[in-house]
Amino acid sequence: MVVLQGWVKKEGKNRKNWKKRYLELHSDRLSYWATKDPAHGKKTLKGSVPISDLVSVDSIGGYKGKDCFSIAFKNRTFYMI
Repeated sequence: MVVLQGWVKKEGKNRKNWKKRYLELHSDRLSYWATKDPAHGKKTLKGSVPISDLVSVDSIGGYKGKDCFSIAFKNRTFYMI
């Protein structure tokens, strides 16, 4: 069941540029896609992280000149605006 969904800009893992991603928060995982085509229901899954790995969610003012938030998991931290 989807708890929350919508578009955000996420900092890239390697190049560190901001990429538009479609997020879905489920009760057991956070998943994100590069595209979502509602007309055809097509999605290109880019990643999924289990909620059980969640460490923290924080608001960050002025991160690289942008107001954003971070979602920290055991193996990775996501920065989003």
